[in-house]
Amino acid sequence: MKHGISLVSLMVTIVIMVILASSVTISAFSSINNSRKITFATEISLIQEAIANYYIKNNSLPISEKVEKNILGNEEQFKNEKIQEGIVILYKIDLQKLGNFDLVYGKEKSKDDIYAVSKDTNIVYYVAGISIGENVYYTLTDELKNTIRYTENNINDGIIFTKSENNWTNKNINLEVLVPNTFSDIMINVYQNGENVNTISDFENNGNYNKYIVKQSGNYSVSVKYKVSEQKKEISYNVSNYDDIAPTFKVSDKKILRNEDQEISYITLYDIVENSSDIAKLKYSTSYIAEDEINSYFQVNGISVENNIINFNNDDEYITIYIEDQASNYNYQIIKLK
Repeated sequence: MKHGISLVSLMVTIVIMVILASSVTISAFSSINNSRKITFATEISLIQEAIANYYIKNNSLPISEKVEKNILGNEEQFKNEKIQEGIVILYKIDLQKLGNFDLVYGKEKSKDDIYAVSKDTNIVYYVAGISIGENVYYTLTDELKNTIRYTENNINDGIIFTKSENNWTNKNINLEVLVPNTFSDIMINVYQNGENVNTISDFENNGNYNKYIVKQSGNYSVSVKYKVSEQKKEISYNVSNYDDIAPTFKVSDKKILRNEDQEISYITLYDIVENSSDIAKLKYSTSYIAEDEINSYFQVNGISVENNIINFNNDDEYITIYIEDQASNYNYQIIKLK
């Protein structure tokens, strides 16, 4: 009788060892990925909260230069933003204005290694994105919120804010605030430019809520102070999609480009100032448009300006130029060529 390990037994043992090793590796990677999710979710949620608090105190965002983020293939995480040709406009966050943060990300080790915020929604994004497993995260997604047990309702204690208008507008925006009627010591203050401009005390009963209506011109922020379970709390909300300033632009003198076959006449636009909301329309017509018809005319007519250059023929007598922002503020110039 021979003693020893058969070839079949050896092969089975090796297969089992490989499976166990693979399981350990997968488990280790899963643990690492989860740890990275928690780190990123915690960090970006803290910055998001700091942004909200900063706005309450200063009625502005702690931002510096504009950031154009190409989000093609990642539209879902930017679904609340205005997307034009695959580009979202964000603004780099000046973290020094928010206080001291012990950051893992956003240390500016590269051009995109920054946190940025949207002026439209005040949502914070990590421009470079963080790749974890098969996913890339740019903001606090629902998955990441679940990872750190973060929910808007928990943070807001069930207080609901509803604006009368969510898009850019040049009309005043009312804010409805629903506060659970089980809360006590409720105080709602309205701030503009860091100053308390109004205190809302009147409300009407709306089922399980007390309904407060804030009517304030311009952009503003609202602070809700209240007591729940003998604990004093405060949350804030900002209205920042009001813009009543029309964009402006300047026009160059007439220029001529000559070559052997043709002569091209053109003017250029420069010093375009868009103020709060971005440009929605930049058009022209090689005709004289009456001033009281300009706005209605360019809603459906006109030629889009490309690269801030307007070409025209030598027999054209007028050029009417029209610019409009996302809040429907507009400006125009009528250029007489002859």
